[in-house]
Amino acid sequence: MKDPQLNSTVLLVGLSDDERYIFGGFLRRMGFLVQAFAEAELALTAGTDTPPAAMVTRIMQRGPMDGIELTRRIRAEHATRDVAVVVITTRIEPAYATAALEAGCDGFILLPASPDLVAYEVERGIASRVAGANKRTRAAATTD
Repeated sequence: MKDPQLNSTVLLVGLSDDERYIFGGFLRRMGFLVQAFAEAELALTAGTDTPPAAMVTRIMQRGPMDGIELTRRIRAEHATRDVAVVVITTRIEPAYATAALEAGCDGFILLPASPDLVAYEVERGIASRVAGANKRTRAAATTD
């Protein structure tokens, strides 16, 4: 279960209506605050202004930015580098998984997927990002 001391916002990006309803509802029942965005650009702007704990995004073929490019941009920004990113897709080609992982995603899920798997990957990604941020903070404190 998630730590109540952590940021509890999860952004859903580019998911279908059904996916938003199912995954978003499950995450809400777990105590997360959920916001949905149809377009990656809007989610990136919102996430940079107020970084969420995690983003769940699709590998989308529409629009100028897909889930993989969104992940790259999240990792490139100082404000969002510790946001957990979980990519979900129906694309089974290994190249998509490789590209998502190389871009810096924390979890890669093939659909159809259960809501508890999505929630697990969100929580795992958040825990990993928090641990990484804590490690960087400790390293910076010891070099000062």
